[in-house]
Amino acid sequence: MLEIQNQKSGNVITNILLATFVGILIAGCTSSRIDDLTASSIHNDAPKSSVQTQPIVVNQDEQVIASNEPSSSLVRNDTVIEKNSQILQDNVKYAEPARSGVIYQNDAELKTRSLYAPVQTDEQTKIASLYSNSSSVFGMEKEIQAGERVKILDAQMKHETCKGGWATPPDKLDSSRITEGHRYYMEMRLRHTPLLPVGHTYIAYGRLSPSGKPLEERLIMLSPVGGYGGAAIAAALPMPGVLKPVFDDCKLKPIAAYRITLTAQQYEQLLLRIQKVRTKTPAYALFAYNCNHFASDIASAVGILPPKNKYLPALKYIYGVIEANEGYSPKGKLPT
Repeated sequence: MLEIQNQKSGNVITNILLATFVGILIAGCTSSRIDDLTASSIHNDAPKSSVQTQPIVVNQDEQVIASNEPSSSLVRNDTVIEKNSQILQDNVKYAEPARSGVIYQNDAELKTRSLYAPVQTDEQTKIASLYSNSSSVFGMEKEIQAGERVKILDAQMKHETCKGGWATPPDKLDSSRITEGHRYYMEMRLRHTPLLPVGHTYIAYGRLSPSGKPLEERLIMLSPVGGYGGAAIAAALPMPGVLKPVFDDCKLKPIAAYRITLTAQQYEQLLLRIQKVRTKTPAYALFAYNCNHFASDIASAVGILPPKNKYLPALKYIYGVIEANEGYSPKGKLPT
């Protein structure tokens, strides 16, 4: 009987302990839930997300400096994204548009520029204006190539000039053939010979500025050794020729001038002709081969025709050239 009572007492104690343990668990869960609900109701906010945001500072090097606060790996760098997006838009806005019809110098340049929009230089644009139709693209390429050869040829040649680089200029051009965009010129000039009823014809040549004004003045002419005395002897016997200007060529004002502008291809031909005569200077013969005939030989390299009568006296020869090439005689009385 005593054992039965002891067993009942043990069961009661066990039940009491179990009830106490369950009550503690229930009380703990209820307290945690009440705390959450209370905090939510105090701030009037919905339960917070597990992703936390934080201020982001961007320095000048576009590097993100994080604060000391814990942050999630999902935080977005909106400042950097917005700035990079603006840079991208600016690059698209100012991107060079692709152009057609640009001739590259060689295959290496073509490969180098193949990933970028081709850009024409001012010089190429000027040349392109001379060849506006599509059938002349090859002509434009030849002109560009001739321009490069001219630079090399010009640097290798010897050119004669007056002291200071310029002779006394003529008051006006009696005739001219000017084409906008041409970069070179050739000018045939005539001057008086002091105290003698003869003249002297010579050629000036060089580069032009974009506005069409000469940037330089090189001179080529044929005179006899001994000056005026040599010319007198040359009436009977050929005299060795001289190709450089003398004092009177630089100081006396020309009484007539005829200028034409030239393409790079034409100017190259002019330089080649001058280079050729310099390798073997022709002899001077007053009637058979004088300064007029020499000037016409040089000018023929660029298509300038001599007068119908190539034995015209020097003071009339240049006007015969103008008539043969431009189809008219300059107005006014010709010098005698």
